[in-house]
Amino acid sequence: MVAEMGQYLTERLPPGPVAPFGEVTARLTGPDPADADVLASLALLWPGTFASVAGYLARRGRTARLAPSR
Repeated sequence: MVAEMGQYLTERLPPGPVAPFGEVTARLTGPDPADADVLASLALLWPGTFASVAGYLARRGRTARLAPSR
């Protein structure tokens, strides 16, 4: 489950932060993770995850559609 969540979060990253996020993740999984790296990972993930669902879909060539209520 955690691996799937990590994959999902990484897929939502815009192209620019992918490499820096990989570097931060490597430090976080290393022997001596730092608090600054946790903050850096959140700063990189936040825009792709919480900023705009419409933006995420647009980057993937999709549009948001509301499902009919039941």
